[in-house]
Amino acid sequence: MSKVARGLARRLGWATTGAMSTEKIEEELAHLARAIEDLHEMVVDQGARMDVLERRVAMLLERAAVAEAQNTGGVVIGDERPPHY
Repeated sequence: MSKVARGLARRLGWATTGAMSTEKIEEELAHLARAIEDLHEMVVDQGARMDVLERRVAMLLERAAVAEAQNTGGVVIGDERPPHY
């Protein structure tokens, strides 16, 4: 086993004594590839959720601005004091 392979095996928590079988390496690589695919799917899903949330926040900010412009007792935004102070 090469020095690089031993270092990688040690970092991955594999036993470094003796020769690592090709089968063991392929098995670990398959697990790592699946983990990467799972993480990718989660990142894509979270990106889609963030897009939805950003649109909702923009919509709420627009509604608050319209309510404030109409002066109908809309939502207090930021450091503004409510009218009764």
